[in-house]
Amino acid sequence: MPFYPQADSIIRVTMDKSLLKQGAPFSVPQLDAERNRLSKEFRNNGYYYYRPNYISFRADTLMIPQKVQIQVSPLPETPAQAKYPYRLGNTRINIYKYNQFQLTDSITFRGQTYAYSNTKPKPPLKLRAILPNLFLRKGDLYKQVNNDLSLQKLSEMDIFSSVRVNYVPRDTALNSDSLDIVVSAMLDKPFDAEFEGKVTSKNNNYVGPGLSFSMKKRNAFRGAETLGLSAWGSYEWQTGAHIEKNNSLVNSFEYGASASLSYPRILFFGLGKKLWRRSISSTNFELNARWVNRASYFSRVSLGASVSYTLQRKRNVKHEFTPFSLTYDLMLHSTAKFDSIIHANPALYISMRDQFIPSMEYTFTWKKEKNRQQQTLKVNVKEAGNVTSGIYAIFGKGFNEQGKELFGVPFAQFIKASVQYTRQFPLTTRTCLATRIFAGIVYSYGNATTAPYNDLFSIGGANSIRAFSIRSIGPGSYHPAKSAYSYIDETGDLKLEANIEYRFPIIANLYGAAFIDAGNVWLIRENDKQPGGKINISEFGKTIALGTGIGLRYDLDFLVIRFDLGIGIHAPYDTGKSGYYNMPSFGKSLGYQFAIGYPF
Repeated sequence: MPFYPQADSIIRVTMDKSLLKQGAPFSVPQLDAERNRLSKEFRNNGYYYYRPNYISFRADTLMIPQKVQIQVSPLPETPAQAKYPYRLGNTRINIYKYNQFQLTDSITFRGQTYAYSNTKPKPPLKLRAILPNLFLRKGDLYKQVNNDLSLQKLSEMDIFSSVRVNYVPRDTALNSDSLDIVVSAMLDKPFDAEFEGKVTSKNNNYVGPGLSFSMKKRNAFRGAETLGLSAWGSYEWQTGAHIEKNNSLVNSFEYGASASLSYPRILFFGLGKKLWRRSISSTNFELNARWVNRASYFSRVSLGASVSYTLQRKRNVKHEFTPFSLTYDLMLHSTAKFDSIIHANPALYISMRDQFIPSMEYTFTWKKEKNRQQQTLKVNVKEAGNVTSGIYAIFGKGFNEQGKELFGVPFAQFIKASVQYTRQFPLTTRTCLATRIFAGIVYSYGNATTAPYNDLFSIGGANSIRAFSIRSIGPGSYHPAKSAYSYIDETGDLKLEANIEYRFPIIANLYGAAFIDAGNVWLIRENDKQPGGKINISEFGKTIALGTGIGLRYDLDFLVIRFDLGIGIHAPYDTGKSGYYNMPSFGKSLGYQFAIGYPF
């Protein structure tokens, strides 16, 4: 029994996509896959009622020895309604408020009915926020791909707890070829809040608590926007015999706050409606402020504003672009001790001076998961000050000329790039080998000889080389005479890091790990205040810090609590001991890391 003419033409046009190839081994699963493929092709050409089980196969094994002749044909009992293509009719959109199941009002717009439950004069969600995410137009042939895309886009708006799209034949008695569309969605609860507490301990004898609170409101202004507010703070006090004068009291703190407004679409001079409608996209506006006080050193404020876009054409590929970001770093006050440090190191002074950081940034993320093999590639490129310097160049100041200012304050000029690749290799059903490689470089030029402090690279800590505390090694073989200066001095322009971790179960939700970490940071330019900091290929191997260790992870499904014991093997600086294993003693080579989540 042959296919009806329209269906037969669809099969011929898509024949190159067929999963049944001449000479291929006979496979029943392959026949099922071909049945599903044909059904999908039909449903993408208007055959709304078509199903895979309406396709049958006839196999002949006698015509040619050791060969199977396959004939694909429609099932004789295929319902009549599955043999005809359908076009889309009128659309009805039902929007229910959170936990309300009655529709009280409705409006009609361009032939579309919009019904909603509300106690106010205005609907709970603007219609113009929904329509760009519906790819179902009156008069078009029904297409399964447009139905799936509409559901996906509505779900990605992140304001609905449930979404359904139903199709109702207009008049079955008259064999009408139109399907009316009914979209039903319930708004999610408007508010979400999160509270987190932590206790930190650092290698410079500082300990203290930290608190953070974040809240977001969905559909904040009835346009599917998400308004986010967050605040955090931490105190630290110093312990140990070397405490100076009155520093035993609370003497270091950090406060911060941010406000963001996100739209589930691209807002860019109207282009978002035309170019990126079929992509998962968002626009985010953010304001943030941060106040850092380091006892005996300085008090510093950073203020920032940014506009960023996120775009996903494929679910495993994401593009993030920040065309505008402006940060202002201001030193409120500094101590004589800190002034002596930065005056002795001009590069450190430039990185921590009052300055504007006008920048643009792009991040590419690729993810793949197949047969429990997870891979992630993340590439980031950031530039600062080049557009501003270009404007100065138009008015006669050289692009690489130093001393240029923005609103009377120097601005940074650099380009920064980094790449990170992670991969998990499953060994058994519950064990795996997790790996990570990271490389990054930042190059300052023109208006500055070094990047701002927050854009320089550092290494060590719970998510890096776990045998060493954060900012306790590098750049290169340099090591400050006083470890209290580490968090200021030990940063670099170039970073390389590699990690490998074996993860295995112990009992129930308790897992173990054994790991090896290696890497360091270096300077690109020579700095006589940090001898040994510049990268040197001939000494490269000696300046790679190496550590190993073991750890415990308690997996609560929604949270992973982690403790790692790092064991130093090789320090990149002079420890007074010769040989590759140059740790002063086994006890001093240990690093204790307590953290939330996996390191990579």
